[in-house]
Amino acid sequence: MELTGIWDPRNASKNHLGLSVWTLWDELLTYDICLLTSIENASEIYAEILLRNHSARVLVPQILGFGKSKL
Repeated sequence: MELTGIWDPRNASKNHLGLSVWTLWDELLTYDICLLTSIENASEIYAEILLRNHSARVLVPQILGFGKSKL
């Protein structure tokens, strides 16, 4: 798995830990999966990803306790 960037609509930075940060969903390049890493508002972000892309494959760490695909 290669991380290509971060989608965070609340982040004003364009770069985080060497990865590009996108605030607008439409700026995203093509991707194979989304890896949900947010602890705050995780379920809301998960729902928003699915609303924006119904076919998105979203990996959710088991510690968050929800989601279709779990790590």
